[in-house]
Amino acid sequence: MYSHNLVKKFDLWWTVHFTGIAFDEEKLPKSKAHYAIIDTGTSLIYLPKSDYENFISKLAHIEQLDCSDKYDFCVSEHHECEEFHDKMGNFSIILDNVWYSIPPQGYTLSNE
Repeated sequence: MYSHNLVKKFDLWWTVHFTGIAFDEEKLPKSKAHYAIIDTGTSLIYLPKSDYENFISKLAHIEQLDCSDKYDFCVSEHHECEEFHDKMGNFSIILDNVWYSIPPQGYTLSNE
């Protein structure tokens, strides 16, 4: 288990230093964001636009998965997310240089 020092600059939120993101152990180019807000009231992950685009670019090669600008997320009209899990890698959020890895099952959502 890890603990992080809160950034005192922001008294309204639990804020920690944001080091970056990675996909399958490969660090992706980092945005200008320096902090992450830890919100225990949601299970969603919000990223700066450039970090999100870098992450989505790693999924764009998967056939039948549409990651175009048409949506704000990747979607398949004919397949469930579970069918793509073996083609997807782990997504990592890096806080204070500590890597928190999320498998595809943790960052995808199916209708079922």
